[in-house]
Amino acid sequence: MNTTLAKKLRNQDPDLDVVCKWVESIDKKEWSKLFRKSYDQIYDGVNTGRYKWKDLCKTEKTHFGTIIEINIQKTFAIDDGNLLDYLIKNIEVDCKFSQKMYSWMIPHEAYGQICLLCHAIDDGDINSNWSIGVMRTHESDLGDSRNQDKKGTLSKLSQDKVYWVYYQNELPKNVLLCLPQEDQDAIFESIDIPRKGQFRINELFRKSLGRKIGRSVILTVGKQEDALKRVRGNGGARSHLRKENIIILSGKWESHKVIAKGLDLPDLEVYEFIAVRVIPCSPSTINCAKIGEYYWEVNLNKKSDKIAPILPER
Repeated sequence: MNTTLAKKLRNQDPDLDVVCKWVESIDKKEWSKLFRKSYDQIYDGVNTGRYKWKDLCKTEKTHFGTIIEINIQKTFAIDDGNLLDYLIKNIEVDCKFSQKMYSWMIPHEAYGQICLLCHAIDDGDINSNWSIGVMRTHESDLGDSRNQDKKGTLSKLSQDKVYWVYYQNELPKNVLLCLPQEDQDAIFESIDIPRKGQFRINELFRKSLGRKIGRSVILTVGKQEDALKRVRGNGGARSHLRKENIIILSGKWESHKVIAKGLDLPDLEVYEFIAVRVIPCSPSTINCAKIGEYYWEVNLNKKSDKIAPILPER
């Protein structure tokens, strides 16, 4: 990942090393959440129903770098720089984002300065990752081409100078992009009919069995601010899908986390959900959980005459 040149430049530049260490001091889970949050923010699914990068207009795609820059500053309480975007450990740092690797636009004021170089791509199961590199950029590192603002991108020869603190880490999945197009179409069939929000959310859980579903996806599919209410029992998706042997676990409830662990499902964050089809089983079954009076196991295909149990909410 890191070239001999990139390592050498870090070792020879104390300020560059300080900024790299600052990036390293933040757990990559926090960086992952930040990139996911930024994508969901630009999609604005609750108001637009969008969840794909290609659905953004050119201005929004350009503005995404600003959103990343702002979210980094707010999340990690970074001071404004006097010359550049940030002041990290009293070091001026410029923040750049590019959807295309190595295509950051380096401005004149960043010549000789340290840049925080961010890259991410949101393509569902195909290719969803994020990276953060650090580099002291010089005019000699840029190619011959410049835009009207005299900004330029790194030349091919200079790309080896980027020190990658985090490289191609997994971006939390946009579950909608992980589904076949026909399933996406089925979920969004009635996107322009507000009263069909419950139908769409029910379909989302049917089509996403075994996958973690985040809060932003619920809001995008429900297309309303209180869409999370449509996941609950008492008339929500949990009630509608019980007869199909489907339960919906929430990271909000400790009892649900215990059930998820017993069923060998992924760990859930507070605003994450996962739906699975369950059938009754013996207490000796591997990967089972007791819910109510009976023990249950996951079976994504087989259905049972016994409807799914009512889940505790605590």
